[in-house]
Amino acid sequence: MARVRKLKARWREEVDQDIQAFHSLDSEVEIEALTQAINGMKQVRVDKAKLLAILKKNREDHRGIFLAAQKQFRMVAIKALDAQLKAARTGRPFELVRLSALEAPQDHTADYDRSIQMLEMAVDKEILVDEREFQNYVQDIWNWSRDWAVSNMRYVSKNTRGYGKLAALANDA
Repeated sequence: MARVRKLKARWREEVDQDIQAFHSLDSEVEIEALTQAINGMKQVRVDKAKLLAILKKNREDHRGIFLAAQKQFRMVAIKALDAQLKAARTGRPFELVRLSALEAPQDHTADYDRSIQMLEMAVDKEILVDEREFQNYVQDIWNWSRDWAVSNMRYVSKNTRGYGKLAALANDA
């Protein structure tokens, strides 16, 4: 049976200079490339401007869906409140439980704003993003996406922009 030992390496600046002089290689770039290969490409370098544009569009879509859901939620809540007030004023039984059962649409615009601000403050033209960040920023799938979609779908019609996305997220297992 073969023995397994940890790889030990000593790195000196002279070695780095020799590699650069003889082979025209930048050791930092090469080490980063090797690290990515070892990690199975769990990180990718992306153009900051493109990433910002995608993230801003995703934010705009998110906010638009939320505002449409919130508008409809308010109409539903007002109608329910009016019905309960009418019942209370006329001496009929009324149920406050119905009012508290109304779930308000969720808004996560602040998550987009934070991510956008971080990217805008980054000085690099290229940004290294991991798998989770790529899923959030580019694919627009966050850890709260399913709950957000379910809470907003109650109040958004099929004709609303972004309904298909909501339906897909809400039905995602």
